[in-house]
Amino acid sequence: MATLNLKLYDIARLKLNPTEADAKDFALAIDEEVQNHINLITKDYNSKFREDMLKLEMNLKSEIKDSKLDVYKAIFITGVVQLLAILGGVLAIVKFMG
Repeated sequence: MATLNLKLYDIARLKLNPTEADAKDFALAIDEEVQNHINLITKDYNSKFREDMLKLEMNLKSEIKDSKLDVYKAIFITGVVQLLAILGGVLAIVKFMG
């Protein structure tokens, strides 16, 4: 920003013929306005970034919850199938022996 201030100062001093103090104030005022604009844009970007991150976090939590439920269902179904296989094996052994 310093080079921009020097250029603005030189333009104001040489072309507009103000006093040294007026040229300096002119350059500082423009620099201040640019900084305010940058700060405003940065705040806006940060708030949008936070919103996007919160949405992403909520989506991830939802997907993790759904994945957990799918894993629990698969474990339950596997357990039921194993129980049926064991019972079928026991019934086959009982029928074979008897």
